[in-house]
Amino acid sequence: MSRMLKVQIFILAFLHLGCHGLHSDTMQSLSRCRTIIKDERLFLQKKIDFTCLKQVRGGADEVDNIEVTKNKIVQLYISYMKSLDKHPVRTKSITAGIVLAVGDLLAQSIESRVARKPSFNVNWTRLNAFLLTGGLYVGPFVHYWFELLWMMGRWLERNHDVSKGWQTMVQLFTDQTIGIAIFFPPYFYIYELFEAFVGLRAPHFTHATTKVKEEIWDLFMMQYRIWPITNWLSFTYVPENLRVLTSNLISVFWNAYLCSKIAG
Repeated sequence: MSRMLKVQIFILAFLHLGCHGLHSDTMQSLSRCRTIIKDERLFLQKKIDFTCLKQVRGGADEVDNIEVTKNKIVQLYISYMKSLDKHPVRTKSITAGIVLAVGDLLAQSIESRVARKPSFNVNWTRLNAFLLTGGLYVGPFVHYWFELLWMMGRWLERNHDVSKGWQTMVQLFTDQTIGIAIFFPPYFYIYELFEAFVGLRAPHFTHATTKVKEEIWDLFMMQYRIWPITNWLSFTYVPENLRVLTSNLISVFWNAYLCSKIAG
């Protein structure tokens, strides 16, 4: 057997050993390639093209990449859960700030397209103001508010034997009446304060008051179209420590609308 043939067979064997656990179709392709090696004369006469092995190896790499991606997602989820247990307010605040910033970025992009601007330039003052608003106001508020609603549900169950369904209805009603009345009006003023801070200017609270008067009822109506069903599903099916995350993920598009209303 020639030296070159030995080297080629060694490469084939090495590739095979590195592909354990592949899909059955891939292993069958490798088996077919190994059958060719057994016949040395055929191998020498036809000088088999090793493209088939490269294709098989490429398929293996693709499978490996998918597995690596899945493992990274699982690791991120586990890390997030651990962070929620150890530092719930900080974790939820950071999440809220990031999600609100992403929502504002989406809002600015949409506004730019609607206005048919030739190029899209990010308003970093506005985006950073929403980042701070999410991290220092929205995240902590929603965390403690959901804690209060959760305590209300347990109190109803323990003292009045209220069913899970009625607990959810009471929590939902409280959230969509008292909750939004407490949450939204300060939002305008806090955003104005942070935008002034980021923009190195004095805050204009009279402007915030005007925005509240102009936009608050539209916000309430849009809120009732989106969040009652969302919160009902959250209270019913989502674990307590994942409710803020779920709310934040759903609210990316809601925040795009909200950012346009508050900063527009």
